[in-house]
This record gives sequence, C-alpha cells and structure tokens, in this order.
Amino acid sequence: MHPDIEYFLEGDGSPLTYFQGSIFLRELHEMGTMQRACTWANRQVLVSAAPIAKQNWTWNEKKPVDFRPVVRESAGGVWQVVFYTYSGLGRDQIIHHKDTFIEAYRFDAEESVIALGAGGHVL
Repeated sequence: MHPDIEYFLEGDGSPLTYFQGSIFLRELHEMGTMQRACTWANRQVLVSAAPIAKQNWTWNEKKPVDFRPVVRESAGGVWQVVFYTYSGLGRDQIIHHKDTFIEAYRFDAEESVIALGAGGHVL
C-alpha cells in the first residue's frame, strides 16, 4: 500500500465524507493483516450508550452524554471528526477518537481510553 494513500482519496467535502474517510483509512491500514495484528477490526463504533450499558465501567474521564459521531469545520476550514469505539481486545475499553484533517483526507489521529471494563478477550 502506498504510504500516503489518503492523498488519493477524493470526497465531496461534506461532513459525511470526512467521517467515512476516518473509518475507511483505519480499515484500509489493516487490510491483509493477520488477525493478531488487527486492532481496529475488533472495535465497534458507538452511536449510543446502549451496547455498553450492561457493563460496569471505570471512567477515566467524564462519561459522554452523547456518543454519536460529530463532524465539524473550524472557522479556519480545518475539519475534525470525533467519535467513540468499544473494544474488548485485551480488556473492555471505550476509546475516544479525534481526527484532525490536515490536508484533503489526510488526518492526525488522537485516541484515548476513557473507560475500562472488567472483561476482555485475546485472539
């Protein structure tokens, strides 16, 4: 895979295409990897608290009120995509993602574990 594959992506500049770019590039980077090398494939994008409601969580940060993805453009034209995922790989965890698009569909990704649960699994 070309190391700068995101330079070849074209979108229509809508909020949806930035969110799709965030997800697509994560999927693309794991394409062809063996199961043990995958981290993204084990995650579930959260759009509500329902999938995680039955778990006892230790929150490292304040629990989000709304888990739906948010895409916003700053006054300077910089796009940000913010969303949450659940992963049970290793230990149950909720991850906060913040992607800041630098140029076209190339972004800097920030991730932080905001909550830990009691369970988990290994591959």
